[in-house]
Amino acid sequence: MEPFEHAFEGRQDFVDLVRSQVKKVEGICIALAVTLVGGGVFTWWDKLQQWMQGLGYQGANSALAVLVFASLAVVIAVLVFLLICQKNKRLLDLRWHLHEFAHTLRDAVVEAEGPPGKTRKSSDQQEVSRNFRLFCNDVCDRGREFFRSLVNDDTITCCLRIADKDSDDPKDPNVSYCTAGRSKGLSASRDETSKPIPANLGIPCFLLREGSKGVLICHDIRKAIRDHAFVETENERRFPNEIKTLMVAPVNGWTDKGERMIGLFYVNSKRDRFRPEHVDSLRTIADMLGIAIPRVVNQLDKRQNRFSIGEKKR
Repeated sequence: MEPFEHAFEGRQDFVDLVRSQVKKVEGICIALAVTLVGGGVFTWWDKLQQWMQGLGYQGANSALAVLVFASLAVVIAVLVFLLICQKNKRLLDLRWHLHEFAHTLRDAVVEAEGPPGKTRKSSDQQEVSRNFRLFCNDVCDRGREFFRSLVNDDTITCCLRIADKDSDDPKDPNVSYCTAGRSKGLSASRDETSKPIPANLGIPCFLLREGSKGVLICHDIRKAIRDHAFVETENERRFPNEIKTLMVAPVNGWTDKGERMIGLFYVNSKRDRFRPEHVDSLRTIADMLGIAIPRVVNQLDKRQNRFSIGEKKR
């Protein structure tokens, strides 16, 4: 092996990963064989011969029994090997998608702030403003790919809502959360009937009451609507089959007025696949957004409120 190696994607190392797993499986199989043969020979040998005789091999000898046992051991070893490889490939995919998400945020911040020590011209800020929706959509697309791999669900989509203004009161009921971005997989017609959700209703109200912490998991949106635990919007009525379950995390960031819940990041699905084990991953994504979004928005038009983008999208 060379003293240095120049790599770009961990996913490309899958071949070497398979080779390393082969070596691991070799050791596991040898240890398993020694254990079974040496420790369990007095318990399984008679049973194996009885089982073969029950299948009609009345004259089954020791060599045939060993052959059958060895064949079963090989099949089990191959299955275990394939499962290990699949698991490790999935981990490589997850790391790659998480890197792409962070890469998107970094590029957006650099594009918005411009070169160090230089002030963006007005025209540049207007350009950033026009591209902000594209940035939000891209963030949702990156999040969608990450959670599809994490949850193993190809129906997953993502949405991002952002507060329409900054307020002195962290729980100001006059603040609303407006859709700023959607991933692929959701109807483009949602824009026509998208409505802001006030901070004193539904999911924003619940998360603010809980101190903007944790992740809210909804296993059945239709039932939540019937129980008046979920605010039904026009889009839920128009597209009832697009989203049936979801996870929502608060996007907390720092403004000039302190720490605020500046947005909400939704991970949606048509299946009930979300579990507490997925919460930390969503919190990580939300925290990354909480760092990037205030810096991007702050460069748009400093004559307006820091989070006036949502107001424009009503």
